[in-house]
Amino acid sequence: MSYPLRNDALTLYAITDRYWLNGRRLADVVENVLKNGATFLQLREKEFSHEEMVQEDRDKDNRSCCGDS
Repeated sequence: MSYPLRNDALTLYAITDRYWLNGRRLADVVENVLKNGATFLQLREKEFSHEEMVQEDRDKDNRSCCGDS
């Protein structure tokens, strides 16, 4: 499946990599990057299986809804 992209949608392209987190949580870094202007985000987690990526997303959703930080 492909999605059409406009050139202005890629003004700031961010790529994650767990090795650069320096003790921070991936979900927190992603949230911060998006709040600060990234217009496109690539989750680059070569060591994660699909199930681990889905769980990471669910954990982030659960922390957000339950007030955890």
